[in-house]
Amino acid sequence: MLEPGAMRRAVALLTLCAVVAVPTTASAACSWSAQLHAKTHHPKANAHWPIRVTTSLHVRTSAYYQFVFGNRVVAKREINPKSDKPGKKRFYFSGSFRDPTVTWPKRSAGIPLKFRVVLHNKCGTKKLNYSVTVRK
Repeated sequence: MLEPGAMRRAVALLTLCAVVAVPTTASAACSWSAQLHAKTHHPKANAHWPIRVTTSLHVRTSAYYQFVFGNRVVAKREINPKSDKPGKKRFYFSGSFRDPTVTWPKRSAGIPLKFRVVLHNKCGTKKLNYSVTVRK
Protein backbone atom coordinates (compact mmCIF):
# COMPACT_ATOMS: atom_id res chain seq x y z
CA MET A 1 0.00 0.00 0.00
CA LEU A 2 1.30 3.46 -0.95
CA GLU A 3 1.48 6.36 1.48
CA PRO A 4 -1.07 9.15 0.81
CA GLY A 5 1.68 11.54 -0.42
CA ALA A 6 3.17 8.89 -2.72
CA MET A 7 -0.28 8.13 -4.13
CA ARG A 8 -0.87 11.83 -4.98
CA ARG A 9 2.55 12.06 -6.68
CA ALA A 10 1.85 8.91 -8.72
CA VAL A 11 -1.55 10.27 -9.87
CA ALA A 12 0.03 13.64 -10.74
CA LEU A 13 2.80 11.92 -12.74
CA LEU A 14 0.29 9.77 -14.67
CA THR A 15 -1.84 12.83 -15.41
CA LEU A 16 1.21 14.73 -16.70
CA CYS A 17 2.20 11.80 -18.94
CA ALA A 18 -1.33 11.67 -20.39
CA VAL A 19 -1.31 15.41 -21.18
CA VAL A 20 2.12 15.25 -22.84
CA ALA A 21 1.09 12.28 -25.04
CA VAL A 22 -1.96 14.06 -26.56
CA PRO A 23 -1.28 16.34 -29.57
CA THR A 24 -2.21 19.96 -28.90
CA THR A 25 -3.71 20.79 -32.32
CA ALA A 26 -5.43 19.01 -35.17
CA SER A 27 -2.57 19.91 -37.51
CA ALA A 28 -0.07 18.23 -35.18
CA ALA A 29 -2.27 15.14 -35.17
CA CYS A 30 -2.58 14.88 -38.95
CA SER A 31 -0.32 16.38 -41.53
CA TRP A 32 -1.30 15.40 -45.05
CA SER A 33 -0.41 15.97 -48.64
CA ALA A 34 -2.39 15.90 -51.87
CA GLN A 35 -1.56 15.82 -55.57
CA LEU A 36 -3.41 16.63 -58.79
CA HIS A 37 -2.50 14.54 -61.84
CA ALA A 38 -3.46 15.35 -65.44
CA LYS A 39 -2.01 14.25 -68.78
CA THR A 40 -1.42 17.70 -70.25
CA HIS A 41 -1.35 21.42 -69.49
CA HIS A 42 -2.91 21.99 -72.95
CA PRO A 43 -6.28 20.20 -73.00
CA LYS A 44 -8.41 20.34 -76.14
CA ALA A 45 -11.63 22.38 -76.01
CA ASN A 46 -14.91 20.41 -75.86
CA ALA A 47 -13.07 17.14 -75.16
CA HIS A 48 -12.81 15.21 -71.91
CA TRP A 49 -9.69 15.99 -69.87
CA PRO A 50 -9.32 13.24 -67.25
CA ILE A 51 -7.75 14.08 -63.90
CA ARG A 52 -6.82 12.17 -60.76
CA VAL A 53 -6.50 13.51 -57.21
CA THR A 54 -4.67 11.60 -54.47
CA THR A 55 -4.25 12.33 -50.77
CA SER A 56 -1.97 10.80 -48.17
CA LEU A 57 -4.89 10.43 -45.73
CA HIS A 58 -7.77 8.02 -46.05
CA VAL A 59 -10.36 10.23 -44.36
CA ARG A 60 -13.60 11.72 -45.66
CA THR A 61 -12.57 14.69 -47.79
CA SER A 62 -14.79 17.09 -49.73
CA ALA A 63 -13.75 18.47 -53.09
CA TYR A 64 -14.83 21.05 -55.63
CA TYR A 65 -13.24 22.87 -58.59
CA GLN A 66 -12.32 26.50 -59.08
CA PHE A 67 -11.21 28.14 -62.33
CA VAL A 68 -8.74 30.98 -61.79
CA PHE A 69 -7.68 33.77 -64.15
CA GLY A 70 -4.78 35.81 -62.78
CA ASN A 71 -5.48 35.70 -59.05
CA ARG A 72 -9.26 35.81 -59.39
CA VAL A 73 -11.65 32.87 -59.15
CA VAL A 74 -13.88 33.20 -62.23
CA ALA A 75 -15.94 30.02 -61.77
CA LYS A 76 -16.64 27.29 -59.23
CA ARG A 77 -17.99 23.83 -60.01
CA GLU A 78 -19.17 20.99 -57.85
CA ILE A 79 -17.89 17.53 -58.74
CA ASN A 80 -19.61 14.34 -59.80
CA PRO A 81 -17.06 12.15 -61.61
CA LYS A 82 -19.83 9.74 -62.60
CA SER A 83 -21.96 12.28 -64.46
CA ASP A 84 -21.67 15.24 -66.85
CA LYS A 85 -25.16 16.43 -65.88
CA PRO A 86 -25.67 19.81 -64.14
CA GLY A 87 -26.92 20.08 -60.58
CA LYS A 88 -23.98 18.31 -58.99
CA LYS A 89 -23.71 18.36 -55.19
CA ARG A 90 -20.64 18.45 -52.94
CA PHE A 91 -18.47 15.43 -53.63
CA TYR A 92 -16.78 13.37 -50.90
CA PHE A 93 -14.02 10.80 -51.26
CA SER A 94 -11.38 9.01 -49.24
CA GLY A 95 -7.80 8.57 -50.48
CA SER A 96 -8.19 9.33 -54.20
CA PHE A 97 -10.62 9.86 -57.04
CA ARG A 98 -10.64 10.11 -60.83
CA ASP A 99 -12.78 12.45 -62.86
CA PRO A 100 -12.96 11.70 -66.58
CA THR A 101 -15.70 14.32 -67.15
CA VAL A 102 -13.79 17.64 -66.97
CA THR A 103 -14.41 19.53 -70.23
CA TRP A 104 -13.11 22.95 -71.22
CA PRO A 105 -15.37 25.28 -73.25
CA LYS A 106 -14.20 26.57 -76.62
CA ARG A 107 -14.31 30.19 -75.37
CA SER A 108 -11.47 29.39 -72.91
CA ALA A 109 -9.01 28.53 -75.72
CA GLY A 110 -5.75 30.46 -75.62
CA ILE A 111 -6.36 31.98 -72.15
CA PRO A 112 -3.84 31.07 -69.43
CA LEU A 113 -5.89 29.67 -66.53
CA LYS A 114 -5.38 27.74 -63.33
CA PHE A 115 -7.50 24.69 -62.67
CA ARG A 116 -7.84 24.38 -58.89
CA VAL A 117 -9.15 21.50 -56.80
CA VAL A 118 -10.11 22.60 -53.29
CA LEU A 119 -9.96 19.80 -50.71
CA HIS A 120 -11.25 19.99 -47.16
CA ASN A 121 -11.20 17.45 -44.32
CA LYS A 122 -10.83 17.36 -40.53
CA CYS A 123 -7.12 18.21 -40.90
CA GLY A 124 -7.64 21.38 -42.94
CA THR A 125 -7.97 22.74 -46.46
CA LYS A 126 -5.64 22.38 -49.44
CA LYS A 127 -5.81 24.07 -52.84
CA LEU A 128 -4.20 22.15 -55.70
CA ASN A 129 -3.36 24.37 -58.71
CA TYR A 130 -2.66 23.20 -62.27
CA SER A 131 -1.78 25.70 -65.00
CA VAL A 132 -3.77 25.21 -68.21
CA THR A 133 -3.97 26.83 -71.63
CA VAL A 134 -6.80 25.29 -73.62
CA ARG A 135 -6.28 24.65 -77.34
CA LYS A 136 -8.94 24.62 -80.05
